[in-house]
Amino acid sequence: MSYKSDLINYANREHNLHSLLFNELVRYVGRAKAKILPFIKAIAEEKQIEEVPKLTESQIVDQFNHNLEIEARLKLIHYVSIHSDWKLSKLDLATVWDELITQNPVFGDHQLVYKWLRSIIDDCLKNHLNLVDEQELIDFFKTKIADDSDDSQFKNLSIEGYYCI
Repeated sequence: MSYKSDLINYANREHNLHSLLFNELVRYVGRAKAKILPFIKAIAEEKQIEEVPKLTESQIVDQFNHNLEIEARLKLIHYVSIHSDWKLSKLDLATVWDELITQNPVFGDHQLVYKWLRSIIDDCLKNHLNLVDEQELIDFFKTKIADDSDDSQFKNLSIEGYYCI
């Protein structure tokens, strides 16, 4: 183990770094939603539509750079998982999925999630890193992406998500 790994493992053991990272992602997404929901509602009212539209990054760029904020958090989670003993769990993956795909009003976030998932899978397969338990990953894909029930999240799968699978 390297000094970097020892330090990250210490932070995780003593300060629950793993939970802090995911809690921060959830908090950030909540703050971002609070900032952009008034814009979404105004657009919906202006166009007299009942379904609330998803905003694109260009529509919210004046407020803050949302994609960079999300990407930085996902990269940090990935980095810490590479340099520590803990593995990403199905619950971790589901948290990212739920916060950034199923419950998020910003359209571009799904691309960041698929890119992040692809990098996790690539590190597991190509670089032989053990970032996530294989069965946990399979269960995540079955329950969140490939579920064929009526209330399935499969409807959220884009072309990027298809190639991630």
